[in-house]
Amino acid sequence: MGRFTPPQKPSDHRARLARDSDHPVTEPIRGNLLAVLATLGPIAEELPDVDLGLLPPDDVDL
Repeated sequence: MGRFTPPQKPSDHRARLARDSDHPVTEPIRGNLLAVLATLGPIAEELPDVDLGLLPPDDVDL
C-alpha cells in the first residue's frame, strides 16, 4: 500500500455523507462541477424528444 498523503487545501476536506441500507457511506468531493463538465465530450447518443405528444403551452398575459 502507498503512503497516506493528507489533503493540502481546505477544499480537499469536503465530503458527501450518504446511507446505503443501514451503512453510512462517505465520499470525498473533488474539484468543481464546471471543471468536471469541461472534461466531458459530446453525447454520442440521440436523446428522445421529451415534448413529443404534449399540448402547446397556454398564452400568459403578464
